[in-house]
Amino acid sequence: MLQLLFEVLPFGGDVISSTEALDLDPGHTDSLYLLGTLCAESGRMDEALALMIRAAASAPGSPMI
Repeated sequence: MLQLLFEVLPFGGDVISSTEALDLDPGHTDSLYLLGTLCAESGRMDEALALMIRAAASAPGSPMI
């Protein structure tokens, strides 16, 4: 999925930074949230929802997610 995001989204640098962070820490809340936002902005709602759910699970009770 992440390679596909890089190919489809016009936000290349943000996607690379977030995917690198997720390689190091698959539960990195900010990266999950950013990728979810980028997916939503590009109309990829299924991927956006999955990433946002992971972000929320990684930071329970966070008012930001």
